[in-house]
This record gives sequence, structure tokens and C-alpha cells, in this order.
Amino acid sequence: MLFRSPVVRALVCVLAEIYDEAESADIIQSEPTLLDELGVIASLSFTRRNGLLAVRTRIRESVRAATAS
Repeated sequence: MLFRSPVVRALVCVLAEIYDEAESADIIQSEPTLLDELGVIASLSFTRRNGLLAVRTRIRESVRAATAS
């Protein structure tokens, strides 16, 4: 697996669950709020927050590219 940190792996798994049944338009246009609502985002280090944002951005870009084809 690309992510060695158990915390990062878990966060990516949560994002995958959030987006699993979502429509492409919803993934592109909206931000997931579950992690923020649970207080997870506030407890992450700056580096992990940035990493999570990067994964979110990558997911959004991948969906955008897939729907453009």
C-alpha cells in the first residue's frame, strides 16, 4: 500500500467509504464534512491535514478526468 502510516491509511479508507456510493457530481462539487463533524480534522497535525487535503484533491481530479472522457 502507498500509505505506510496507519493514521493516513485509516483516513484514506474513511474517504473511500464516504465516496463509495456518491455520484461523480457530488464528489467534485462538495466537501465531505464527516471528519470535521467528528473532530478528527481538528486533532490532526498540520502535515496530516495537508496530506488528507492532497488525497481529497487527487480523488476530485481523478473523478473529473474520468467524467470528462
